[in-house]
Order: sequence, then structure tokens, then C-alpha cells
Amino acid sequence: MLIEDGENSRDCAFRKPEAFRCCYSAAVERYPAMMRAPELGLQEQYVLLAMDVTFTVDHIAFDTKWVDIGVAATVLFQLWRNGRVSLEEGRVKPRGALYVGQTDLDALIVRLVQNDPPFESRGINSWLLRMANAEPHKAVLEGLAHKGILSRTKRKYKLVLPEARNRIIERLQRVIREGDPADEQTAALVGIADASRVLETGELSGDSSEQAARVEALGKTVVPVVAAVRTAVSEKKLRDSLTYFYYLGGGTLVALLVAKCSS
Repeated sequence: MLIEDGENSRDCAFRKPEAFRCCYSAAVERYPAMMRAPELGLQEQYVLLAMDVTFTVDHIAFDTKWVDIGVAATVLFQLWRNGRVSLEEGRVKPRGALYVGQTDLDALIVRLVQNDPPFESRGINSWLLRMANAEPHKAVLEGLAHKGILSRTKRKYKLVLPEARNRIIERLQRVIREGDPADEQTAALVGIADASRVLETGELSGDSSEQAARVEALGKTVVPVVAAVRTAVSEKKLRDSLTYFYYLGGGTLVALLVAKCSS
């Protein structure tokens, strides 16, 4: 069905993102029940939150280089809360089929399970890092494009419905800065975003001790996942540093350090 409003119509979305926003706003006024914003999964909210929108670019950028660890954490949290895995003794133990309900992301999980059988049962940190290596944020971006929140040209994505991101920011600002109560998903989003360094920059950054205390308290509600994210980020930083040092000519020392850490 083509939704029209005077000279504007929804087919213009394929030509100009600005026109899409105009059409969308007009359609919301005329068809509020039909044009409600699509529901977003935790992983989609996290990716939108992590986007860097401080300057105009022709493609998506992120405020943190740990975004894939964060996406992996949102997946693990959902699997855990839905009873599909347990997180006992620091390990991920499957209890059923692993899926979160987003086609592209679920396909990625299936590939990981098929190509790397130990993936299903690993230490939590190892699970996060293994999934992060598969760059799951790309699957989430594709899902957001399917929902009309992003546009896609070849392999580049652009935010065309900033209202979706703004609603997330506004909700988290009320929780973090004003102390509004948070549901479990919001608490998980805050905890994972904080652990993966998303809250250090952007609209939610701040050095208030009261704000920091609220963020810490929210993170404690999802302790197994948030703690693992912090460890995974630290481990990834160490690996990246060792790799950089190796290419600078310190290969022998790096090999000794790796052997020492593995013993």
C-alpha cells in the first residue's frame, strides 16, 4: 500500500531520506495505529545508542570500538533471561535453541553454532569474544534497515529515522539523571552500554557521582553479563596491544607473554 500526503508519498523514501522523514511524520498523523514506531530488540536499542551522531556523515559510525562485544552481550542477556542458556559457574550452557527473534542475527548465531561447536558451551568471556569476532553489529544494522530506521546503500547505512534513537536517549536520561524506575531491559541496556564504554561520550555522558551510582546500581541487576563485558573489553584491549607490539618487532616477547598467560 502506498501512503500519500499531497505531493509526498512513501515511495520518495527510496530517493531522499529527508523526504522519508516528512512522509513518515505525515503518515503518523493520519494513520497513528498503523504507523507506530516498530518495536526494537535490546540489541537494536544498543546499536542505536552506540551511534555517533555528533557530526554529519554519510554512513554510520560508533562512539565505541567495543560495539560488537556490547551487541554480543545483549544477545547473551536475552538468551539467559528467556531460559535458552544458563550462566552457571562462569560458563554459558545451552538449554534450548539459541535465537533472539531477529532474522539476520539468528542466522549468524546458527552459523557460529554449526561452524564452531564449542561455541555453545564456553566461558562467558570467551563466548562474548567469539561472537564479537563475527561482527554481529552488521546483522543488527541490517535489521534496522528492514524496519526503515536506517537506509542502506550498498554496504553503507545512514540513520533516517532519528526519532527512534531519540526516544531511547530520552528514556535513559530519565532513568540515569532523574532516577526514574527502570524495567529489566532498560537496566540491562544501561549496564551493558556502561561496561562497553558507550556512556563515556555522547548525550548520556557525565561525571556526576549520583549519576554514576545509578548506573552502577542498574548494572548490578545483570551482574553475570555486565561483569563479563568488562572482562572481555579488557582482554580485547590487551590482545590488541600485544598485536600492535608484535608488528612493531616485539614478536619474541609477545610469544613469551602469551605462553606465560596460558600456563
